[in-house]
Amino acid sequence: MNVVLELCSSIEDVILLDVLLHDLLLIDDPYACINGVIYLVDLSCFSASHILQFYPSILKKSLTYMENSLPLRVKAMGLINMPAFAEQFCNLFMSFLSKKLRQRVFFCSKKLEHLKERIPLKYLPEDYGGENGSLSNVCEDYAKTWDKYRQFFQENSQFGVEEHLRPVKMINDGMYGMGGSFRKIDVD
Repeated sequence: MNVVLELCSSIEDVILLDVLLHDLLLIDDPYACINGVIYLVDLSCFSASHILQFYPSILKKSLTYMENSLPLRVKAMGLINMPAFAEQFCNLFMSFLSKKLRQRVFFCSKKLEHLKERIPLKYLPEDYGGENGSLSNVCEDYAKTWDKYRQFFQENSQFGVEEHLRPVKMINDGMYGMGGSFRKIDVD
C-alpha cells in the first residue's frame, strides 16, 4: 500500500505532503524533535513517470530544505523495494546530498533483511516484518491527527508572499530565485 502516490498526482504534491508532515511532527511529536527521524521510503509503486517529474532543481531545493532548513535531525533514510530502473535516479539523488547524509542512506531489496539490521523490529510496521502495528493502523492514527490540526493547516495555507512588495534590486542566487538583504537602514 503506497498511500502517498495514491493521494498525489504530481511530485509537487508529494513534496507538499512531506512539508506538512514535517510541520505536524514539529507541532505534535517532541520525540521527533529531540531524537530525530528515520525516513522509510517504499519505492514499490515508483514509476518512470515519477522520475520524469523530478527536475534537478526540484530535487536540489527539496534536499537543501531537508538538510539546512528543517529543524529535525535525519538519523537515516531507507529506500526500499526500489525498481531496477530507479538506480540512475537514486545516483542523481545521492549526488545532491551532503557527505554526512549520504552515509545515512541505505537501500533494501524486496527481501528487507538489511532493513532489519538498520531499524529495530519494534519500530517497523508489520507490513515490513516489524512489531509496530500495520500501516493501515498508522494511516488511521495519522488521519485523526490531521483532523485534530485541520484548522491550523487551513489558517496556515492563507499565508504567502506578496512578490510585488519586494525591492526592485534583488540578487539571484540560482537556487531559490531572487532574494535580497538590508545592508543600510536610515533611522531618523
